[in-house]
Amino acid sequence: MRPPEAVPTLLDTMATTRLTARETAIIVLMAGGHTTPEISGLLDLRTRTVENHKRHIYEKLGVGTQNGAVAEAVRRGLLNGAGHRRVQTACCRSRWNA
Repeated sequence: MRPPEAVPTLLDTMATTRLTARETAIIVLMAGGHTTPEISGLLDLRTRTVENHKRHIYEKLGVGTQNGAVAEAVRRGLLNGAGHRRVQTACCRSRWNA
């Protein structure tokens, strides 16, 4: 059983989890149903790099799957309508305009 003083610390950690700009771009694309190879192509990254970013996202959000990460990001308000479209556009602009 967890000591009572650990609970606020855990809750504080969960509330302050921040994704980097690249992790945010990747989770936005994940939410759009893109696969790792598709994300790799859109962001001009190696597939292994995308997999590493996804692993970091899973660790930060405390999940083990892509669907779990997207659901947790939505639950925490990290993905919301126009906000995630702006991130996707900003991160992928050079690729889309090529």
